[in-house]
Amino acid sequence: MRKKKLWIVLTIVVLVAGTGTGIIYSQQAKAQEESRIEAQKAKEAADMLEKQTAEKETKAKNAVAALILMTKKYY
Repeated sequence: MRKKKLWIVLTIVVLVAGTGTGIIYSQQAKAQEESRIEAQKAKEAADMLEKQTAEKETKAKNAVAALILMTKKYY
């Protein structure tokens, strides 16, 4: 009878511990996924900023080239 009770208690302890471990792993996986999503958003924002910067540099170079050409035409 005591062994049966002991097995029941041990089984309950293992089930509770297993459930707790499962919850912890689930929360960790969720946190990792959220972190991955945030990193992806940050990368996309950085890429967009880099593209915009390149476009502005190109426009500035084109403006300088146009000014040089205009200056050469008039002098």
